Amino acid sequence: MQINILKNPEFVFEFHKSDTVNSSLTTVGQVLMDSCSLSAQHLGKHSPANKHLYRSEVDRYKEAVKHMYKSVRWPATDVFPPARPSAYLPTLLQPQQRMSLTVGP
Repeated sequence: MQINILKNPEFVFEFHKSDTVNSSLTTVGQVLMDSCSLSAQHLGKHSPANKHLYRSEVDRYKEAVKHMYKSVRWPATDVFPPARPSAYLPTLLQPQQRMSLTVGP
């Protein structure tokens, strides 16, 4: 969704986007999508030229994205949350519950 807003800001803001700006925003959106992708990038001679241009940038951004995801910590664990939100929801709500019990009238 965020990539779509980045590539198509006219969905949110009222303005006309020139072809040059449209092309640039599409390239920026593609860089972000490739940077956050888990699959490896295999470029060949038939790959789009813009992918060849930002290839080294994507590798650098992928490392930054990996570092960001490793630094995210879920309450009471150092792993990603379980598939069912209901399994970790009580852990998330415990601090709120403690605060409501200690706050007086």
